[in-house]
Amino acid sequence: MSVEQDQLYARLMEINSATFATGSHEVAFHVLLAAFHRAKELGATSLLLQIEQRAREQLSWIDTYHDTHSLSSSCATSRGHTSIYGLLIKQSEIERQKVEWRHTYRSGLS
Repeated sequence: MSVEQDQLYARLMEINSATFATGSHEVAFHVLLAAFHRAKELGATSLLLQIEQRAREQLSWIDTYHDTHSLSSSCATSRGHTSIYGLLIKQSEIERQKVEWRHTYRSGLS
């Protein structure tokens, strides 16, 4: 089975979508964070990219339709912080770059 077909990751992403759709945005975020950890565990750049994209989409939706929500960019900024979705996006980008670097470095040693 390829990493793109990992059942745990797929299930977490399904739960994230379903939970976000019900308006339970905090729960959805934490399920997405769990999916990030699974993708990181697998060392899967394609899955980490999916996490980045999903986090961007969900943050954009919250910022557009529910900008007073505690997870919104405007609420985080008003407290002098970055949205936790924004932090997850950055964390996913960095982890993806680390995996790519390790792959490139190891390939260069062969």
